[in-house]
Amino acid sequence: MNHIEQFLRHRHVGIVDAHPDDHLIHGHAITTAVQLDVPVSELTLTYGRESTINFRAPTEEEFVRQGKRIHEGERAAGVLGIINSQHIDLPDGGLSNAINASLSTYAIANWAQQQGIDTFITLGTLGDHDDHTASARAAQRAAALLAVQENIGIEVLELQADGKGEWVAPASPESTHRIYSAAAMHVSQFMLSRTVQPGWQRIAPGFSAHPHTVKGLSQYPIARHAVYSVTRFTLATHHTDTERPAYGILMK
Repeated sequence: MNHIEQFLRHRHVGIVDAHPDDHLIHGHAITTAVQLDVPVSELTLTYGRESTINFRAPTEEEFVRQGKRIHEGERAAGVLGIINSQHIDLPDGGLSNAINASLSTYAIANWAQQQGIDTFITLGTLGDHDDHTASARAAQRAAALLAVQENIGIEVLELQADGKGEWVAPASPESTHRIYSAAAMHVSQFMLSRTVQPGWQRIAPGFSAHPHTVKGLSQYPIARHAVYSVTRFTLATHHTDTERPAYGILMK
């Protein structure tokens, strides 16, 4: 496997998320990009209204109803070094619906074109949540759409849950600290503190977390390397059927 630094240099990266906290999963890749002065933007497809799990957060129902998970996400994005964070309020838990899938695809394509993004990072084969799978597929369709309609080449880095891929974003003390610092912003999702709390576990220097948070974070490549594969979307033939934009595309 190759160090992801070789891949990211001189790019404009777009993180395609389903939920406001999904960017944490790509923290090692984002840290590498930031160290290279590579701009990183983010598009979140839902407000995460239905997937808030920390019910100990103050006035939880009001917090979620007003969509304040987005504000948490924006603060966390700033900690990670993401320069631009935009959001779409599609139904949380419903991204695989045909209509929402289409809306996601065109929204991602429009966003990428406006921001000048040439590389998507997605959750790829991480199939722990239907929305994670749906957001990754929408990013692929958007890349295909841009290739056909605008002749814009997009490369899609997809996280590989089995750890087998071309590019590795290595965990480091700096990137791990950055991820946990960002996770601490997501109060509605994680119980994580910079101080010792009774019954909580020390997860890294300067951080402790509730056992539920430790379990939730452990399924993702946060304290370990993240591995990605790449799919390149290029125009294969001229095609005018805008309703079926993936036709005429080579996926290498």
